[in-house]
Amino acid sequence: MSFLATQAVGLAGSIIGRLLQIKPSRSFSEFSDFCSITETHNLSVTATQFPIEDGTQGTDHIVKDPKNITWDLAFGERSNPQETFDRLLDLMYSGIPFTASTGLKTYENMVLLSVNASQDNHTGRILSCSLTMQEIIITAPVSTTLPPRQNQANANVTGSTSKTGTKQLQPSKPVDRSVFRNMYNRAVGK
Repeated sequence: MSFLATQAVGLAGSIIGRLLQIKPSRSFSEFSDFCSITETHNLSVTATQFPIEDGTQGTDHIVKDPKNITWDLAFGERSNPQETFDRLLDLMYSGIPFTASTGLKTYENMVLLSVNASQDNHTGRILSCSLTMQEIIITAPVSTTLPPRQNQANANVTGSTSKTGTKQLQPSKPVDRSVFRNMYNRAVGK
């Protein structure tokens, strides 16, 4: 596709989209004036695993993985490719969560992980890039206060830790040989 054809397709898509108000509109952070080329959505879960005595792995539930989007898009000449590229880098380095609205879903608490931009003789006046975004899962710590030791039924087990001073290491006791080792020694006459 020639440079003029690429520009014409991008311009036509922008004009038609604005005239027809194509929904859903796509945007992320403060960016909305771009042409979305490809959206790749990666939503997955991980099955928990734990060992069982017989050597097999047990699974009893799943954990949601953070959502990921890889978004190929182009910013037109009107958006000034150099300034737009700098704004994308500022967004990535800030680490500030934002909302990303794609054609399939609106994602909350996304951060920009990478910006891959390329230009050639056909796209030298626009910014064509691939963005990788990931959801961050925001948690809040929870703390509690234990009741006083005298109000607890079994304070040695359920009470909070107490200051007991510095402890000295004690030498370990010699370990008895295993039953199998003793049987072997008897068998060979040791």
